[in-house]
Amino acid sequence: MRHQPRPGEDDLREFAWHYLLRRCHNERRTLTGHQDEVYSVQFSPHGDLLASAGKDGTVLIRDTRTWQPVQKIAASRTEVNDAAFSPDATTLATVDDDGKLKLWDIATGQCQMEWLAHAGDALRARFTPDGKRIITAGGKDGLVRIWDRSSGAAIGDMPGRGFALAPDGVTLASWGAGGALNFYNSCTRALIFSRREPPGIMDAVFSHDGTKLATTHEADQTVRVWDVKPGTLVGEFQGHNDGVFSVAFSADDRTIISGGDDAAIRFWDAATGVQRGAGQGHAGRVWGLALSPDGRTLASAGRDGTVKLWDSEPPLHHLKVAVSDHPSIGISSNGRRLLTLELGKSSSTLLSVARWDVRSGLLLERTPLRLSGPLTGAAFSPDGQWLAITTMDRGLTLWNSATGRLQAVLEQSRSIVVPLGFSPDGRYLLQGDPGGKLSLRDLSNGRVIAWPWETPLCATFTSSGEVIAVGGDNRFLQWDPRTGRSKSHWVSPAVHLGSVTSSQDGGMLATPDFFTHRVHLWSAETLELKNELTRAVLINGVLAFTPDMRTLASAGSDRTVTLWELATGQELMTLGGFTGKIYMLRFTADGKVLVALSSKGPGDLGPWEVFLWVADEDWQKPWPRTFIRDK
Repeated sequence: MRHQPRPGEDDLREFAWHYLLRRCHNERRTLTGHQDEVYSVQFSPHGDLLASAGKDGTVLIRDTRTWQPVQKIAASRTEVNDAAFSPDATTLATVDDDGKLKLWDIATGQCQMEWLAHAGDALRARFTPDGKRIITAGGKDGLVRIWDRSSGAAIGDMPGRGFALAPDGVTLASWGAGGALNFYNSCTRALIFSRREPPGIMDAVFSHDGTKLATTHEADQTVRVWDVKPGTLVGEFQGHNDGVFSVAFSADDRTIISGGDDAAIRFWDAATGVQRGAGQGHAGRVWGLALSPDGRTLASAGRDGTVKLWDSEPPLHHLKVAVSDHPSIGISSNGRRLLTLELGKSSSTLLSVARWDVRSGLLLERTPLRLSGPLTGAAFSPDGQWLAITTMDRGLTLWNSATGRLQAVLEQSRSIVVPLGFSPDGRYLLQGDPGGKLSLRDLSNGRVIAWPWETPLCATFTSSGEVIAVGGDNRFLQWDPRTGRSKSHWVSPAVHLGSVTSSQDGGMLATPDFFTHRVHLWSAETLELKNELTRAVLINGVLAFTPDMRTLASAGSDRTVTLWELATGQELMTLGGFTGKIYMLRFTADGKVLVALSSKGPGDLGPWEVFLWVADEDWQKPWPRTFIRDK
């Protein structure tokens, strides 16, 4: 019954994006072999072995060069809750639901000693740095006990259902059901100081320098950081969507890594609490985390019965920008500039366009714009050169980002419209009215062109300038507004068309199916179904192709972005850190930057954030840098 009882429970090199994913892939490997939940993972002191313990009563010991099992120990007739290596890596200690502590010879897999350590379940075991003592924690009896390794004799005990031992082997932190966090001298068992914590601590770990302690909580879904010497709370990190069950420090202590009941592994800046990235590969709770001694590999133990291996840092360089109440963003054709539209604080007709350097996060310039009326909507062209702006007086204005001038003011429309997107050549503008009715405007003459069919539900442009739309009768509509040629194609009743996204080369279409939680891939030329992607988490309809057509990004209702390999349909990576719904995804023309627009909170009316995921120069480590500009 592995749990602690609840107290009453982010010039770049010229490589394609698909290559980037394989080099900076957060989740590197999945290890199987257990028949049920995996509760604990631990690396040996030299990093050559990895031990995993689980509900099936076994411990698997793997060679970290091949990740193949070298020893399988049937350690208990019940559940093995934890396993720990001795400092010389010759012995493994296990504790189980019978309350027994057992010592195993790693080379032979034979039990050397065993004794009853707790009256009820034993949840955790650790050797002291000198290897002479073993510390265990009992869930039912609420005691932390210290044992002599050679004789098995009890040296003493302290109250607590869990504990963390500092690298010096002296300072010990324990916690119990009532919310007390106690710091002891493990040699004398003298209480150093006690602090009150919210109840429900599930895990704790000391930093490698021993100056900080990180705790995780189930009840309030929070990671807390304590300064050990004065015993003061210095940080509270929130972002998990459910209880947090495991925690680890990076090798340099600058990153805190946590795993939760939301199946997510989150990376936090230890000094600021800013979430630097997330990984999502488990199909359930992340019970345990362990960092390899070289600091490069993170292992996680999951309720899904697997052990997963991860890069110990977030997968990609991640930037975040707070934008205005009317979210409109653009990316320059070379992928180096982010453009954001900002509302003036003193006047509803005064706007500005800000340019940011993507890699450094520096604000380069801000260009003011004055409108004829309050803003109703705006959209940048795919290359960021043009900005279409609509106002309450039903005027449509075009602004050229290269010259910084208002290039044209077109005739007013009969009703308020909102620009939705440009054709690739910048000639046509897709727009919509408050009732959801779509229209197409020819920007060369300012006229609105009539659809060849009834107004579609949604539409997109292909690279050739054709319009692909979805009709209310579950069919594709294909139209070339330059020639007037059009055709339609009904799809199978088993497929439900939602929004539609075109690949940058115009050869493929992607549509989400909100009923089956799948993404369907279609030939843009023949409108025939080519493939489908499946996922357990509902995809919210926001999709984007890489230019090389090897990868698709999809936004999920779980506030994550998943990257898919189109050839195989396999998930490549999951990106997290979003606090609200994701409304837009887009790759730059070179395929090296992924841009996402999301709400900053649960509401649909902002404030908004722009996330940019970029590769670091050396293609090995992330470049975590965050800049936030709040209005």
